[in-house]
Amino acid sequence: MRICDLASSVARIQHATKELHDAWLDTKPYWHDKTSRDFEKNFLDPILPELRLLMAEVREVEEMYAKVKTDCSEHSQD
Repeated sequence: MRICDLASSVARIQHATKELHDAWLDTKPYWHDKTSRDFEKNFLDPILPELRLLMAEVREVEEMYAKVKTDCSEHSQD
């Protein structure tokens, strides 16, 4: 087991984000009143871009972690 497994976390977030988006697209044709528009505006519109940003940031952290791990293992071999 890896101490820091960010890739699988990102994959789970990506999968959940896609499921949320797809479920909303499936729901929209049947629920199209003011409440649905408010729900989309107040909850979905803000969260989907934030989730995408989160995934990008986690990928960046994972890249930094991999570099640090490589650098540390190179120094320990010296």
